[in-house]
Amino acid sequence: MLIDIHMDGLSGIELCKRLTASGRFLNVILMTGIVIEANEAKAFSAGCNAYLHKPFSTRSLIDAIEKRVSA
Repeated sequence: MLIDIHMDGLSGIELCKRLTASGRFLNVILMTGIVIEANEAKAFSAGCNAYLHKPFSTRSLIDAIEKRVSA
């Protein structure tokens, strides 16, 4: 799943936490246009697999996906 951190109502980090807590195995890539280092740490603590800063290249997204597929 590719999820933006800043969404209306529920943050991408909170959604990631809920998905992780559900016990289902999902690969989550969080993205943001606002660089806040503390959010990156929170994102990985919430269970995301990759964190991308917008704008990001297609290659960065593909690399993040391939890293999870090969893990």
